[in-house]
Amino acid sequence: MNRRNLSVAAMVCLLSLAGAWGAFAQEKGQDAADPKMDCSKASSECLLACLKCHKTCMEMIAKGEKNYHQCASACLDCSEFCRICQTICARGGPMMGICCEACAKACDMCGEVCAKFPNDPDIAICVKECKECAASCRMCIKMDSATK
Repeated sequence: MNRRNLSVAAMVCLLSLAGAWGAFAQEKGQDAADPKMDCSKASSECLLACLKCHKTCMEMIAKGEKNYHQCASACLDCSEFCRICQTICARGGPMMGICCEACAKACDMCGEVCAKFPNDPDIAICVKECKECAASCRMCIKMDSATK
């Protein structure tokens, strides 16, 4: 399976997982303004944006544009932090604060690296989603700290 097919398969799996988490939250009667669920959703959206941005960067690298390498690497790493944060926040795990702190830092770093390419729409979406995810993670950290 090539990288493109793997990325598409990962996106499909993640979209179905995000839908399942949303249905689970509704079933359990969780409030739509729950910072944990907001963070899980933001992490899911950022994860998908990072994977799409990574794909775009890899296409540019294949065309000889080597300056996209750092952006591609940052997106891949950030997507992993978002994946973990998505699941831990959705279930309100005991390591949620640690996870959100790491995810926020990863999103900050990814957004900063990707911001060097403002003219590409996929990369611009990644920057936007990273900012929103980092903000959501920080809100979740505040909520988690307040309950301890």
